[in-house]
Amino acid sequence: MSKNFKYGFVDMHCHVIPAVDDGSKSMEMSLNMLRIAYENNIRTIIATPHNKIYVKSVSPKGIHKRVMQLQEEADKAGIDIKIYPGNELYYDETLPQRLEEGNALPMGESSDILVEFNPSDEYSYISEGLRRLAYEGWDPILAHCERYECFYKDKSRIDEIIDGGVRLQINSDSVMMGMFNPVGRFVRKLLSQEKISFVGTDAHRDTGSRIPDMLDCANYIRKKYGEDYAREILYANAMDLIK
Repeated sequence: MSKNFKYGFVDMHCHVIPAVDDGSKSMEMSLNMLRIAYENNIRTIIATPHNKIYVKSVSPKGIHKRVMQLQEEADKAGIDIKIYPGNELYYDETLPQRLEEGNALPMGESSDILVEFNPSDEYSYISEGLRRLAYEGWDPILAHCERYECFYKDKSRIDEIIDGGVRLQINSDSVMMGMFNPVGRFVRKLLSQEKISFVGTDAHRDTGSRIPDMLDCANYIRKKYGEDYAREILYANAMDLIK
């Protein structure tokens, strides 16, 4: 563990499985991503490859198989990170059926699902989609909630979907954008009101801006918003998904 934290973080949004989507391109890249994650005090990852109806997506069986392969390679390389299967689910009207038929994965063994929309989608479409998923018995987590333009137009809409049982995930790099950036300002306001339930890296690479870095973000959250809230959104809530 990092000397500053008594627990290892859980990255519950990460495109670390090699050659299944626009994330890691190879096993070598995946292992490099895991090394970076470990340096950032990440000890658990839920791998969340994209699942989209109009793009060829790896099957749930294929995800489980590839997670096992990646875990074996990580163990051989001495990288002490546990990896679990999940999906980042792009919403369309077929998603409830895909979930019901086992063609898309929840997070771990839970009923929680990580759901994304197009950033320009109207609020009515996003809220109705989330409501429909909840009606079907799923517990939606809105992926990188800071990306959706409709919430900037009317910030009370965030409260509406939270009141409907939706939990919010933000990306770690968004926290570090700062108050002069509208995304950073929005994210920090949500954190100050304790409306965020999960932090993920949404990492896709082992270099550049989309690496699995969480430590700077975690230090900022703990310093600014307190130890208890930091532990909740960096560790405890995500561990509940896989327990």
